[in-house]
Amino acid sequence: SVQGGEELTYELTIQYTRSGALVEADILKAQEEYKSWQDNHLGRPFNPDRLVAAIYQAGATRAVISEDSTFDDGEAVYTEIEETQYCRGTITLEDIE
Repeated sequence: SVQGGEELTYELTIQYTRSGALVEADILKAQEEYKSWQDNHLGRPFNPDRLVAAIYQAGATRAVISEDSTFDDGEAVYTEIEETQYCRGTITLEDIE
């Protein structure tokens, strides 16, 4: 845990479409960078929109947060958290071409 902070978990499934095989590596890199940015930072709001934006920037033609995604047992939407809390989660990418 992060210096005794309270862990809030998330499970994100991002469904995306892309054009071209090379884009997939960039999308995986965007996922890794998001996890590095989101996870284990005290007080950082949960922001799945940032991941969707990064996937678009990586070359996806469409990207959406799946309805089965969750944050702290609730809906996976932007959420402010306390300064003593941090996020840690899993991300599943589904290429729906």
